Amino acid sequence: MSIACRIVVDGETIETSLDFSIGEPAKGYFILKEISPNQTSVTWGISGKSPYPWNFMNLFMNMNKDFDQGLKNLKNRLK
Repeated sequence: MSIACRIVVDGETIETSLDFSIGEPAKGYFILKEISPNQTSVTWGISGKSPYPWNFMNLFMNMNKDFDQGLKNLKNRLK
């Protein structure tokens, strides 16, 4: 797997390209919004197309736990 990253719009958005070596690379993103000087809201997501049979397997996969854990890890690292 390879990852490319770029920061867009004055540090408010981070875009990533995730290449899993199957099909086209997926696009990941982090959207950062300042709530207060000590608080930032982070929205994290991923989009892309998966070729068969991976697209079929996606019906049975739930990535919410992974995203939640990733956001917790990010929060702990930034403290």
